[in-house]
Amino acid sequence: MRYWHEIGTVASTGMGATALPWSEIVAWAESHHSEYLVEWIKDPVGNYHPITTKHCSLADYELDCIWQMSAEYAAELSDNSPTKSCPKEIVIEEIDSLAESTALGEALMQMFGKKE
Repeated sequence: MRYWHEIGTVASTGMGATALPWSEIVAWAESHHSEYLVEWIKDPVGNYHPITTKHCSLADYELDCIWQMSAEYAAELSDNSPTKSCPKEIVIEEIDSLAESTALGEALMQMFGKKE
């Protein structure tokens, strides 16, 4: 989540918010989360020479998660249907059904209370 907010949640266009483009995500990762490694290469004569390479310290799945969060957030921002509920709205009926079977549901019931 911190990386997603560090890069920016969405890209802005003339048509509204869209998911961050891959080029921007990769450029951000290379400029902010890269490390230089020294590799020793053996030449044909048998001498070793240091070669400095730059590697991104973030895994591919982390970059994919950033893109997925951006795409979902942009979709939520652009949905203007009048019947759409707030994404943070908690549906009490779902908590009631969870409370009967799971410890998570019981914890949620303690936090939000039982529907009257």
